[in-house]
Amino acid sequence: MRAPDSVSATRLDLAGTRAFTAPGAGPVRRAAIADYTRSWLLEIWDAAGGRQVPGLALAAVGSLGRGDAGPLSDLDLVLLHDGRSLSAAEITAFADRVWYPIWDADIRLDHSVRTLA
Repeated sequence: MRAPDSVSATRLDLAGTRAFTAPGAGPVRRAAIADYTRSWLLEIWDAAGGRQVPGLALAAVGSLGRGDAGPLSDLDLVLLHDGRSLSAAEITAFADRVWYPIWDADIRLDHSVRTLA
């Protein structure tokens, strides 16, 4: 998994000022930041064991969900579960394995855990 301190730096690098005034540069940079952030979140998801547990999903909403994330955008994430696959304690432990790497990377996080209902 990527080092926490490199994630924020890479997001800032992707927003670099090269071709800043070129038409369309802003949307291209924001899409690159969103793509990078989604791939990093997939690494976190895999490290947490998300692919091995049926009934779990991680949804990005807000700017990341729209593919329009800025270098300093917070992450608005929802951990969805079916309410049957894991106990409440297991959900809490799993959520911690997802949230802590984000916090360790110094990225602001607006998060929730919800059932499908």
